[in-house]
Amino acid sequence: EIYEVYENNDYNKIPSFITTDAYLQVFHEYFVYVLRTLEENYFSPILMDLTKNMYNQSMNIASAKSGNQLLQETAEFNAFYFALANNLLTNDNLPVPERYKKDFDEQKRLINEANKIVWQSPLFENSRIDYSLFKPRGNYTRSEKLRRYFRAMMWLGNTPFPYQKDKSLARLIFSSSLLLSKDSDKFMKKYLAIYEPMELLVGENDNPSAFDIVQVLAPTGAVRNGANNPANN
Repeated sequence: EIYEVYENNDYNKIPSFITTDAYLQVFHEYFVYVLRTLEENYFSPILMDLTKNMYNQSMNIASAKSGNQLLQETAEFNAFYFALANNLLTNDNLPVPERYKKDFDEQKRLINEANKIVWQSPLFENSRIDYSLFKPRGNYTRSEKLRRYFRAMMWLGNTPFPYQKDKSLARLIFSSSLLLSKDSDKFMKKYLAIYEPMELLVGENDNPSAFDIVQVLAPTGAVRNGANNPANN
């Protein structure tokens, strides 16, 4: 701790050269406290609700058996995807489509072990996934709730969806379109309740996100205001 240096100088009557490091450390401590409080008390409950709602919407579409094979496969994948995110947050076991039951168990094992790189994951269009990044660190080791939140956010933020590939792009569009469904007021507000404060605190995404796709699917004003636009459907 930097204050120990100044304290030691005080005791030994050594003049201190005051640098910006002291200010930066205080600022950092304050920033970390604000972020931790938001994530633990505000973002985590919203994310629990949002992932469960996204799962329910996906399962409803998958269960409808529309006859559209791409839609069916995409809905089932997204049901699995959000069921796992919700499980990482809550430890609840939401039923997943039969074809993804083994994937659910395998992904959860890899995430909890957090010590392996999969160079070509068939689940994500042969993309690389570094599961060691799922090991909670720093601020996120303070409580079980924060550890769970960390793993869920890593799953949602770091699993690859290469939009140059048709299947991945379909999955991204499907998830984004759920935010603009008939319940878009509820879904979009919850999504933005996490997205906007996080963008303010840590900066914009380096890569295209679900929100970028939402911006294409609906007018910016309608999205930001959580308005229900008939074109969204």
